[in-house]
Amino acid sequence: MTSRNQVIYGYSTMVQMNPVTATLPPQTVTSVNVSLTPKETLELILYLNNEEVKTLLPLILILGFILLVGIIGNVIVLLVYCLRYKRSPARVYILFLASIDLSIKFQISYFGKRLVCFVATVLSFVFAWPVLILYGPSEMETAIPGISINGIG
Repeated sequence: MTSRNQVIYGYSTMVQMNPVTATLPPQTVTSVNVSLTPKETLELILYLNNEEVKTLLPLILILGFILLVGIIGNVIVLLVYCLRYKRSPARVYILFLASIDLSIKFQISYFGKRLVCFVATVLSFVFAWPVLILYGPSEMETAIPGISINGIG
């Protein structure tokens, strides 16, 4: 192994590299041994974080716009349904949905996400299996002659 000055993500440090992998393009190098001080590690993490934020900035802006539109829309729904519509079950339901949508301030944990996905999958099978019994298998022709799709329903 030889020691040489290598730039990693725009960060200069001493890197131990195998001469065989040193000749390969950076995309094909799978691992590099790097010794960094805590300050250098923090600087590298901050640099990588800033690069990730630059990459995700369009997504952040789109989600921020959707959040803003959602909040404004829910406030308008609350105002209109509180002031303009007479009392009815539909009005109460819509007011409830808009108020809950504005007040949710928690995120589901990893276990909660897995549980919700599992429950939704089980419920989808429970509610969908009667289709197989009621309608049976079917065949559908495609635009390509001689090719059909076999399925249920």
